Amino acid sequence: MSFDQNHNDEIRRRFKTKAKSMSSHMSNTKWRKLFKTVAPVLRATAPWGSDVQTKCRYKLLGEDLERSGKWPEEKDLLEIYISDGVWGCPVEYQHIEWVMILLTYEINPNAKAVHNIKEVAEVLKGVAEFPIEETGNSLKILGYK
Repeated sequence: MSFDQNHNDEIRRRFKTKAKSMSSHMSNTKWRKLFKTVAPVLRATAPWGSDVQTKCRYKLLGEDLERSGKWPEEKDLLEIYISDGVWGCPVEYQHIEWVMILLTYEINPNAKAVHNIKEVAEVLKGVAEFPIEETGNSLKILGYK
């Protein structure tokens, strides 16, 4: 059995345990719509070229660890999961507890990226009803509550 298969089996086991106590707010279709809608807005507000990936924070259901990764592009969005080149291994949409867009993050020790999270929130409101938590520093889209 490969690392990816073992990892996904472990996530599925934890998912079943954790999902029983939480309400799901997102479907596969809604996650894909979110990622497709937000990607061009993040690119448009990023102060660098397309050679630097837009970053996000995310948490998988049943894990205590918050992770960092790139924001998925349309080519990464498959029917039931995000392809393995984005967050290290394939991630099924149903396993995403939340994904967060930070107002700023460090690109390198001398440069920070700034996202217009207010614009992202406004764009999302025009597309569908997404479960969003806004703070002054981030925009968190919830898969489960």
